[in-house]
Amino acid sequence: MIELVSAAVAAAQPMSVRGAEFADPSLTVNGNGWSLSAVCPWRVRRGGELWFSWSSENASLGILDLVGMNLIAVEPAAGSADPKFIFGDSVEMEFFADSDLDPWVLIMPGKTYVGSVSPQSYNSD
Repeated sequence: MIELVSAAVAAAQPMSVRGAEFADPSLTVNGNGWSLSAVCPWRVRRGGELWFSWSSENASLGILDLVGMNLIAVEPAAGSADPKFIFGDSVEMEFFADSDLDPWVLIMPGKTYVGSVSPQSYNSD
């Protein structure tokens, strides 16, 4: 499924982030005509290093830094069936669906993509 999401994001460029909010456990990142939400574990890396995650004390402030960035690509997360959403400035957001009841969801015009349980356990580091 990641290939389908990747193709849809590539075709929808540019995808600028207009809003971002984390009110534990709900994450929402959105722009004109699209939204990405999750209630599963997630983390954000910058330059390959952990920047913050769903369990970070500063997560609700850190997520605001995505506003103004562009969602530019989607790839499989390393060693997982879950996606890695790639933003500008070497920023990557990875999701780890831990239950079919708590997936990530990407809504785009005419399309909705819903994650499913990740086959591995999640470590926020």
